Amino acid sequence: MKRIVIFSGTSEGRRLSEMLSNDGISHLVCVATDYGREVMDQTGFAEVRVGRMDREAMVCFFKENDILSDALVIDATHPYAREATENIRSAAALCKADYIRVLREKEGGIPEKARIYEDVKSCAAALKEERGNVLLTTGSRDLAAFFKEGLKSRSDGVYVRVLPDENSLKICRDLGIGRDHVIAMQGPFSEELNGAIIRQFEIKHLVTKDSGKDGGFIQKLNACKNTGACLHVIKRPEEEEGVSVSEAYKIITGKLPVTSK
Repeated sequence: MKRIVIFSGTSEGRRLSEMLSNDGISHLVCVATDYGREVMDQTGFAEVRVGRMDREAMVCFFKENDILSDALVIDATHPYAREATENIRSAAALCKADYIRVLREKEGGIPEKARIYEDVKSCAAALKEERGNVLLTTGSRDLAAFFKEGLKSRSDGVYVRVLPDENSLKICRDLGIGRDHVIAMQGPFSEELNGAIIRQFEIKHLVTKDSGKDGGFIQKLNACKNTGACLHVIKRPEEEEGVSVSEAYKIITGKLPVTSK
């Protein structure tokens, strides 16, 4: 079996790693944070490497771990992590390794009543003029941009939902977000839980990315419908070519995954 490295940090990457481990296939998994390692199903077949890498660091990592012409690089990073994807694809090409992009499945359409934005900047500018409490569910890495673009002036009415790791909490502290406005939880979140949070904090505006099935988008959408909160959606970047988790598994192993009945 050729050398395999998965760039993960998403449920798709974790799921593919678990499938390979169940088949006894050794592979490397790269995640950005310690929290990413903690949520991995670590076995004797998955070696996890923690830390963010730019293209040059990836090339060094590939050479050190023999990820070269007879290896397979699988990019299962978040659909909004465009810079990471470009770096992974470029590093794989420089090392002459095969590259596969695993895409997150979209789930349904965005309702007509939702407000759609090209980026964080335009979304933050619109929210600055709105009345009522705001819940940001786009992740800690976008918080600085939201607050820089105007939400800081009305921070008393802004709540954020982030992962319960030290890096996310530090970002909140550095931005001056009060502890009583930070909801630190690990998903997935059900429609009922989203609805309960909206009601508890009197949320009038919920901000999300078009994060697809595994990102819990439909659960947020339905919670907004049921509570009357306005759904604000930051568009997904233009989709590149790629495959599903099952298709990636088949490419690697030559067989279809076993599904439970």
